[in-house]
Amino acid sequence: MMKDSFYVSELWMSILRDLLLLSVRQADIVGVAGFGISEQFGFIPRTERKLRRLSRNNIRGAVGGWRAIDLMIRFAEKGFLSGKTVANANLYFSILKNLEELFFHASRVICINDNVMVSHILREKWPGLEIQHIVTGQTEYASRDGALVAPEFLYDVEKQLPENLQGCLCLIGAGIWAEIYCTWIRQRGGVAVDIGSGFDLLAGKVTRPVHRGMLGEFGNRFALMTRTGTERDLD
Repeated sequence: MMKDSFYVSELWMSILRDLLLLSVRQADIVGVAGFGISEQFGFIPRTERKLRRLSRNNIRGAVGGWRAIDLMIRFAEKGFLSGKTVANANLYFSILKNLEELFFHASRVICINDNVMVSHILREKWPGLEIQHIVTGQTEYASRDGALVAPEFLYDVEKQLPENLQGCLCLIGAGIWAEIYCTWIRQRGGVAVDIGSGFDLLAGKVTRPVHRGMLGEFGNRFALMTRTGTERDLD
């Protein structure tokens, strides 16, 4: 389902597991499932009837959501999250709200995602700040015919990361791979933030149920451009 995808062998399952666990160990802030989420957003069904309905409509999401919460509880019980700031998995709303302050303290910014247009508009909004872009999502569906047997896209992104990222803010929207990129960036001295579908909001797109729940009647106040792709005049 990911744009960047590959055929996952048993060996790569083990490698990816270790890489993702390493990303949690090295993170300062961990966004976890089930933390601070209101029932109004539809994530935690409070009744058996709601759970049955959700399971029928989206069995992968229903089971995956509960397993994610259970895993975070197990991590906490084992001390895996000790010393870290544990936050809602949708913390990226606060990141978007405070981009001005974050950009003020950054010596440069690197955006890692599949929408180059967002970076173009960010450069226009902050002309005095160096903003680079590393493109992802170039291997969509390549794994369906077994074309990719290794995640070459991971290597491609790593090669494009500067060796010294001191003072650099990296905003990442690359699905599950974002956590691996965050680890590499941290190891090079940078600050990495996985804003996920926050890039969709910057592009003027409301793509998640939580977007509608959080933004409500106010609409997408984070949009840098309209649905037609033109720049939006922000306050």
